[in-house]
Amino acid sequence: MHLLISCDEIINKQTTFDETYNDVRKSIESLHEKYQSSLELDSGVAELSALLSECDSLRDRLDFMASSYNTIDTQLRTRHSSITTTTTTTSPNTNSSLLLSPSVHNHTMKAMLQQTKDEFNHLVQTLRSSKQTIESKQQRLQALNKQLNDIEHEYELILITTNLRDIEEIIKDDQYEYKDECQRKRLTIQDIEPKQNRLQTISNEANELNDLQLASNAKRLISQFDHLCRELSIHLDENERRYQILQKFTNDCSSLQQSLQTIQNQLSPILDTYGDKEILEDKLKKLMVSCSIHDSLYLTTIVFVIFLSKDIKNTYRELTSALQDTEQMTSQVLTLVGQNGKQSIRREWERVQSKSHQINTTILKIEQQLQNCIADWLTYIKESEQLTNEVNDLESLLKMINTRIQNDGQTPVDTLRNMKNDLDLIESKLNSLNRFASDLSQRTQETDLLEHLQQLQTFIQRLKILLKDLLRKATDGQTKYS
Repeated sequence: MHLLISCDEIINKQTTFDETYNDVRKSIESLHEKYQSSLELDSGVAELSALLSECDSLRDRLDFMASSYNTIDTQLRTRHSSITTTTTTTSPNTNSSLLLSPSVHNHTMKAMLQQTKDEFNHLVQTLRSSKQTIESKQQRLQALNKQLNDIEHEYELILITTNLRDIEEIIKDDQYEYKDECQRKRLTIQDIEPKQNRLQTISNEANELNDLQLASNAKRLISQFDHLCRELSIHLDENERRYQILQKFTNDCSSLQQSLQTIQNQLSPILDTYGDKEILEDKLKKLMVSCSIHDSLYLTTIVFVIFLSKDIKNTYRELTSALQDTEQMTSQVLTLVGQNGKQSIRREWERVQSKSHQINTTILKIEQQLQNCIADWLTYIKESEQLTNEVNDLESLLKMINTRIQNDGQTPVDTLRNMKNDLDLIESKLNSLNRFASDLSQRTQETDLLEHLQQLQTFIQRLKILLKDLLRKATDGQTKYS
């Protein structure tokens, strides 16, 4: 009776084991279905964590099954031993079903338990592996999102720092600011390409990780950078153009200043001496010999042609065209710079204008001085020849009177006295012409004209001596005749 009761307990425990087994099997199948569903729905870590929590609860029931199995196994072995002893001593014909080996009962239970454990462990391993994969994927996506956000922040920062408003509103003060701006924009454009390459990598990885939103955001940002590059290139080209214009203006002004200074240095000795020795002394000598003294217009034209053919005049004429071009450029340049830049541009151009005006005034002054020199030369030549003719006429008359006195000793004294007055007048004209020639000689560095007047002065002195002698003879002859 006691043995039967023990068998009933074992049977009850086996029944409970079977029920638990069936329940666990259903739970495992349910977990499998949930896992497959999570794969189809691309569920996240939270769903897999919930499934793993259910596995923890299921593990408790597996432990309970194992414990039940061990208890049943122990009881079966004990009861089997008791049954064997009792049947041997009491009746050899006892029911053989009660004498079954415990291995017969345990084999099925053990197989069921092991199979369940294996499936459970495989499920847990699969869930954990999937969770790790999803966690790794999420971590990678988080890293990619962070990279995308960082690049987007850099994009916004570029928009702020580059200030890509209307190009006509962006005005710098000088060429150096435009040059710096060109360098900054060039570097910015160079920095954009690596960012776009990184964004393309993010987009590719996002597609591989099945994050279409992240891939779309990366593509959108690539397009924004493309547009930004085009805008930067437009601004860069315009800044380059303005920089080159301002640089050319500055270089042209500097070159003009140097050229004008060279001309001024060349003009200084001409201005100081009222004409360079090479221009006046040599050329005017030739003109005096080769040209009629009455052809003043021809003389003036020739002298100006000589002067204008000089390198100085030619150089200045060439600079005049450059000055006009630079003056026209000034108006354009003033539209490219701010208020401070406008003041600097005006000062720079005013320095060139001032120097040019000074040189132009100097050239006009020299030309006027040349005209004055030519006019004075013509006056000198005319008066000198007139004086020479008067002296020659007086000399001829004196020679004739001298011959008459020698022949008959008679000549009107009044005639000689009038001739003395004429000679005094000629001498007075000579003194006046001598002062005029001295001034002209200083201005032209010409000395021949003074030598000529000195010769004329000496000749007049000889005539005065001759006239005095004739006057004495005429007076003596008249007294004798009386």
